[in-house]
Amino acid sequence: MRVLIEIAGAEGARNGLRCKRLAVCVRDRLLDIPCKVCGDRSSGKHYGIYSCDGCSGFFKRSIHRNRVYTCKATGDMKGRCPVDKTHRNQCRACRLNKCFQASMNKDVINNVLRPLKFFARKMKKI
Repeated sequence: MRVLIEIAGAEGARNGLRCKRLAVCVRDRLLDIPCKVCGDRSSGKHYGIYSCDGCSGFFKRSIHRNRVYTCKATGDMKGRCPVDKTHRNQCRACRLNKCFQASMNKDVINNVLRPLKFFARKMKKI
């Protein structure tokens, strides 16, 4: 199996690669890079780090809605809940903290356009 770095265009199309931008590709798929938050397979770079769709969506929703979560754990585990593929949905506070520890950038979220459905709902209310 050959690892190639290709730029989209005629050269990439001739080689059978499906890379739309500069990316490290292995025939027809990205290399498996783990999510820096939960360890699941990342879907690309989101908010400055490699993360899965679940963690990037959670981070975006938390920032957009100005959520403040509190850890429900007690004793020694307070603020140290496991955030991995199987337990990532159990403690939102620890998951958001791990997003920040992994260097997710909340300033990038303001530059990303919200889905068109969001604006359609706003217009109906007016």
